Amino acid sequence: MRLSLRRVMRLAHQACMDVQRTVGGWILRMGNTARKFRRLADIWDLISQDEFYLSDIFPEDQLIDVELIVPARMPKRPTPPDKTTFPLRRPEDIMRQRTVTLVKC
Repeated sequence: MRLSLRRVMRLAHQACMDVQRTVGGWILRMGNTARKFRRLADIWDLISQDEFYLSDIFPEDQLIDVELIVPARMPKRPTPPDKTTFPLRRPEDIMRQRTVTLVKC
């Protein structure tokens, strides 16, 4: 079975937890406690067990501050350069330019 965010979130919600994408990984939250994981499969391995202990999922040395969680950013699309269109010239302007550029010898 291939892991997906939907499957992991469904299992996490059944355990009263929340999964969130963040910069450089995934956050598993339960109330005020949160832990960062590199891969979604790591979260799946922990919460898919029949019996798990919260002390195994949220050890004291691996907890992160909830206020420091940075949500994932969508990459910005590059803005295309402005189209440069040449101005339409009137016949009078064309004739004036020809007379200016003609040099009598």
